[in-house]
Amino acid sequence: MTHVSPDLVNDIRAASRRLVREFGFLDKTIAGTDLSGSGVHAILEIGLNPGLTAKDLVARLKLEKSTISRLLKSLEARGEIEQARSASDGRAFGLNLTQAGQQTFAAINRFADGQVRARSHASGTATLKRWQALWRPMRTRWQSRWRTARRPYINMKSSRAIRQA
Repeated sequence: MTHVSPDLVNDIRAASRRLVREFGFLDKTIAGTDLSGSGVHAILEIGLNPGLTAKDLVARLKLEKSTISRLLKSLEARGEIEQARSASDGRAFGLNLTQAGQQTFAAINRFADGQVRARSHASGTATLKRWQALWRPMRTRWQSRWRTARRPYINMKSSRAIRQA
């Protein structure tokens, strides 16, 4: 294991806390919506990956299956998402944004883009480029995990995990 300076660990943790507070992640609702943080992230993941399954969402958001199930029921009741039976596997359901969900997705993106642009004016583009350099390797690693992971599906009717053949 590589030795990491305690000062570096403390600096990274402090920067992470500042980011969370600065971007309002501790607020009850985020991204200019009346959605919770997990709701916003679910809308983003589904919008970026149409047809995503509940099981995929569990893995990406790192939430319990029961939490995702309640979240999806809530988003469906709001008219933000719809579940469509898979054409290739009738037991599986893909998640898609409705027209209202697409509008929420666009609003979240506008809000987030505005936040980053406002911060770039306040702290300078060089700071944002340093953050980008730090996050790029992590993003690549995470994307690689998502692509290579075997993806079981969740049967939302019975909440049983059904392995993809």
